[in-house]
Amino acid sequence: MKSIISILLCISVFIKAQTGTFTELSYSCADNVSRPYILYTPKGIDKAKSYPLVIYLHGSISAPVIKKNPLDYMKRSPLLKWADEGKFYLMFSYGQKGATWFDKVGTQMVLGEMNNVVKQFKVNTDKIFLSGFSDGGSGVMYMAMNNPFPFAGFIAMNGSLSVANKAGESAVFSENINNKPLYIINTDGDMLYPITQIRPTIDYLKSIDRNVVYSEPKGNHEMSYIDAEIPVLTSFVNQNSLTPTLSWSWETAVPQQDFVQGIRINEIDTLQMPKNWQKPYHLKVFNDKADFGVSYDYSYQGNDGLKVKGFKNDSATAKKMGVKPGDIIVMMGKDSITSPYTPYIYAASKKAGDAASLTVLRDGKTQTLSGVFNKGFYYDVFKRNERKHYAKIQAQIERHTLSIQTSRVKALEINFDDLKAFGIRKLFINDKKIKTKTKGIQKITL
Repeated sequence: MKSIISILLCISVFIKAQTGTFTELSYSCADNVSRPYILYTPKGIDKAKSYPLVIYLHGSISAPVIKKNPLDYMKRSPLLKWADEGKFYLMFSYGQKGATWFDKVGTQMVLGEMNNVVKQFKVNTDKIFLSGFSDGGSGVMYMAMNNPFPFAGFIAMNGSLSVANKAGESAVFSENINNKPLYIINTDGDMLYPITQIRPTIDYLKSIDRNVVYSEPKGNHEMSYIDAEIPVLTSFVNQNSLTPTLSWSWETAVPQQDFVQGIRINEIDTLQMPKNWQKPYHLKVFNDKADFGVSYDYSYQGNDGLKVKGFKNDSATAKKMGVKPGDIIVMMGKDSITSPYTPYIYAASKKAGDAASLTVLRDGKTQTLSGVFNKGFYYDVFKRNERKHYAKIQAQIERHTLSIQTSRVKALEINFDDLKAFGIRKLFINDKKIKTKTKGIQKITL
């Protein structure tokens, strides 16, 4: 094992694959836990040239532990074929509960791992892409709207904008993507994310990002489509590159800790009315998905069914039917419980309001409980309490002049060193010329 000492600890181990090379590394995260990540280098890479980097975020990110064998997991991935054909580096990041694609520990981990790979390998930094499947696909959307600028584009597979907003540590402001290229794949028969709930979000994203491309292959919540998508995905990587950002907007619900494109909103004016160009996000989607509303105890070792841990809420369908915590669900309708996926498969064959039945084992006896799934309902994809207080800026650089428009911003900071490449000489805020040094960090109170 080869140790590499830098600001962050990375450990590299090279393992030869049949086609390319796997490099096992580890990253010391903000929570003082070291987590693995792996880089795949396709065979035939010219060490004198730089190549694109595609980062992959896996699903089931709320699991309490890291995947048991990260290397074997990556070796089984169909994305290796894409990396071989597309000639790019492929990095797998590994998260868990407490370091997810939706919290600061996890997102900082991904960015830190990316930076370390860039330092150690000849990566074309104008062609770094973030991809992911399931929770990873939702994580791609979350990061695209919270950390868009290091990436040339994003690839979200079987993810959900609603999950990105609901699971995210920060609220999702979709215009923060700033027209970054976004390739979205959702299957028409996904049992976790019904396509009827996905399509409205795609239409919405297309309305705010002119560079959204959408593909809807046949299939369930899996990646059987990847071979057919490889030519298009390869073209997506080849055709998109990072370009200087001369015009952008940024919205936040809390004062920022980090600079975004050299600007940080320090204070939000909660009493000020938003400008007419700062519009609230609203997207109503109808949920007709059948759901028993059960939380399962996956530590249960029995092979007779799934143990009920509790319910998602007091109005859960299963609770209304008479199911109790501690019950073992042995059948759903006529379907025996054969795996943790059985509830999803059964529910996918039903709709909200349909009849339902469960057979449970309680006190050594089985009994069948009948009822109906709760009725469908509309929900707001962007409903978050913290959106009551939010601020936004619009910025533009032209002829060495930085112009900023603000809405509900009380104070902001500008790091002119971050904008050094543009040679900023003049600053205008809300159409007024501001006298300030155009170097270092300058705080401006409005």
